[in-house]
Amino acid sequence: MKKIQKYAFKTMLAMKNPVKSVDAVYPLAFDNISNESGYYLGVKNSLWVTDEMEKRLNQCSYYLHTRDQSSLGGRAIDIDLKNPITGLAMTGSSSGTAINVFLGINDIGMGTDGGGSVLAPAISLNLFSLIDPVLFREERKREKDKISTDGISFVPSIGLISKNLKLVQELYFNLRDLESSNREAKILVDDENICNLLKGENVEVSSFEGKYDNERLALIETTKRLLEKYDIIVSKEGPVDLHGFGDTVFGHFDDKTKEIQVAANKGFLRIANMANCFALTVPSGELSTAFVILCDTNNVSAIRKSFMVAESLYRENDELSERYFLNYKNYFMNGYSN
Repeated sequence: MKKIQKYAFKTMLAMKNPVKSVDAVYPLAFDNISNESGYYLGVKNSLWVTDEMEKRLNQCSYYLHTRDQSSLGGRAIDIDLKNPITGLAMTGSSSGTAINVFLGINDIGMGTDGGGSVLAPAISLNLFSLIDPVLFREERKREKDKISTDGISFVPSIGLISKNLKLVQELYFNLRDLESSNREAKILVDDENICNLLKGENVEVSSFEGKYDNERLALIETTKRLLEKYDIIVSKEGPVDLHGFGDTVFGHFDDKTKEIQVAANKGFLRIANMANCFALTVPSGELSTAFVILCDTNNVSAIRKSFMVAESLYRENDELSERYFLNYKNYFMNGYSN
């Protein structure tokens, strides 16, 4: 399919809005697409995009295509949207942003992450994602501190979601100018199999006990302590929100609801931003499961190395899911849209 035709379908699908994940469509974004350049960008509807931010994105050939639905009040579960794969409540809060990338409406989604609100929805749909507290820091310096549902003060990070690791890397490197570095990185992982994928690297293995059931403050302290010794942490996490309901509003009631919350398997992803970390997630190939790569946002050489680690961990996209969810004819079965 030629690129122009493909992007026309993307806009038609956004306007049809089959799973109610789109809040608003900007069809004139199509004017910026040619066979040689141009990509569609979806933005979480609670994210204020300044003129300076949009100008920088346009310079990178990304154009605002949709405003995406998000969970009410930034909740970690969106009870108004369903995960297209599992049919369960969609992970939040950048829920619609992740769905609109998954369905092929947008090439990249941009959301905000305070306690996993970009990383978790992306993982739940086997997508790549990235957050960095430094991204658009100047443009968003008026952003006020927020309070999480468990009482922690934080400033949300900007995050990116995509099916394509290369697109995430290229856009991120264009938005944040990183110095080149060849310094060796010390890497700590929690899965012996990761060592086999990272042959030749300086890797150690740890169990990361408590990453799912420790309170956030304790996990933040653990992360900071580990990053004083290691440049990069790699944690295999998930399946996210498949066997549990990973939401503090639900989990705070009693021991049973807490147990169900913990079973949602959200580990370091829920504190990455609060610990001032750059984070990159790579689908493992298993449903709603990913490798979460963490490093300090000021450790530029480690950030660059994180993308090399991601390449080593990368698995091809699932062919059946691609064939089913990206077949635009499935959404226009009778040849028309109602």
